[in-house]
Amino acid sequence: MAAAAVGGYLLLAGGGDTAYELSTPQTVAGDYQRVGEGKDESNLTQAGKAQLKEMPVVEDAHPVSANYQKPGQKKLQLSGVWGKVTDPHRAADLALAVITRALVEDGTAETVGSPQKFSPDGFDGDVLECQELKFTSPKGAITAPACVWGEESTIGVTVMADPAALVTGAGMTLNEAAGLAAEVRSDARVEAG
Repeated sequence: MAAAAVGGYLLLAGGGDTAYELSTPQTVAGDYQRVGEGKDESNLTQAGKAQLKEMPVVEDAHPVSANYQKPGQKKLQLSGVWGKVTDPHRAADLALAVITRALVEDGTAETVGSPQKFSPDGFDGDVLECQELKFTSPKGAITAPACVWGEESTIGVTVMADPAALVTGAGMTLNEAAGLAAEVRSDARVEAG
C-alpha cells in the first residue's frame, strides 16, 4: 500500500516519562498476522537514511514498517518511527500529510473529507487522527482509512483495507479504524531498553 511513501517519514513515541520503541510483532490487534518480515532502518537506502536525519520534530529517528493480514483478507500496514518526538501533534500532521500526498500524487488514491481527531477507549497518546482514502482500480473503488498517532517517543501510521468491500461496498469507518490503530499502537510499542 503506502510502505514506500511512509517508511522514511514516520515516527512513533510513548507518552509520559517512559520512552518507547516501535516493533513489528507477529500479531497485532487480536488476529492480524504479519506477512513476511518487519522492516527497520537497516532496509533504508543511503538517501532514505539521509532523509530520516533531516526529519523535523523527531530526533534520533528509527523507522519500522510491516504488512499484516487477518482471516478474510483484511489488510493493515503499519509504518512508524521511534525516537525523541519534540512536537507529537506536528509530527502526526506531517506523517498523515506525507502519506496522503504520496498516494494522491501517484494517482493511487484520493482523500475523502478532512482528517478527524479521535480518542478511543484506552488511548493515552497525545494525538490520534484518521483520514479516509479512496482507492480506485479497474475492479472498482474501496475506501481505506489511514490513521496516525503521535506521542513523545513514537509516531505511527496504519492504513487498513478490506478487499471484500469491493463486493459489499461497506468498508471500515473512521471510528473503527481509530480503535484498531489504538490496538496496533499498544501491541507495537515496547519499553526502550
